[in-house]
Amino acid sequence: FARDQVENRLGTEIYKTAESPYLDVFAKTALTTIPAEFEVYYEPLRRHLHVSVAPWGVDGFATIFSDITAKKRIETALLESERRFRGAMETARSIALQLDREGRVSFANEALLKLLGCPLNEVMGADWYEKFVPSEDREVTRGMFRTVIASAHAPESIVIPNPNESRVITGAG
Repeated sequence: FARDQVENRLGTEIYKTAESPYLDVFAKTALTTIPAEFEVYYEPLRRHLHVSVAPWGVDGFATIFSDITAKKRIETALLESERRFRGAMETARSIALQLDREGRVSFANEALLKLLGCPLNEVMGADWYEKFVPSEDREVTRGMFRTVIASAHAPESIVIPNPNESRVITGAG
């Protein structure tokens, strides 16, 4: 809405509704002088809005509405993509491992847990290189990880499924 469309008009006129939407929040700000903000989907406009409310004058308030519909669509698409990715990785027969930029485990599927012989709570958040890479190979493999983290090439890693056995797992599987 343009300023001339809303200034000094009632919300019921602007939104063509019997009751002014969010008047309870606006009134609380006017009476307490405590600013407020919230996000809402407003069906009549079919828009997601970020609403900021600030005290204005004596017993008044001012509002700023920001259209965040595009942001919400992107967030929803990202969450759905992540859900599908996690679903695929959790049920994959191949091992799946995700490390954060520090080399801590942020995702491990069942196939990897079975290979390692560890429960999820012992793997998640663990420093991959400290816990699963033999000490004599730690610095080299951690260095490789740091070097290639920004590239598409997967480094070779050595994992220890149990203290008596080592297996080599490459980026190609």
